[in-house]
Amino acid sequence: MVKTKWVKQYGPSANGFEVDWTDRGKLAMEALGYVIEDLGRENFNQQVWWAVGTLANMEFTSQS
Repeated sequence: MVKTKWVKQYGPSANGFEVDWTDRGKLAMEALGYVIEDLGRENFNQQVWWAVGTLANMEFTSQS
C-alpha cells in the first residue's frame, strides 16, 4: 500500500497499530467498504477479494 501511495506511513502506536492514509488511500478504503456492504459479507469470498484487489490496484496505480 505504501508503494501504491495509499499509505504515508504505518506502524505501532499507543493505541496498537496506526496507518496514516493518503487521500487516495482513504478513497480506496472507502470504496472497498462500499463493495463489502453492497455484496454482503456472506458473499465476499476469496475470489471476490482477489478481483476487487486487482481492480483497485489497476485503478489506483495507473499513471494517467
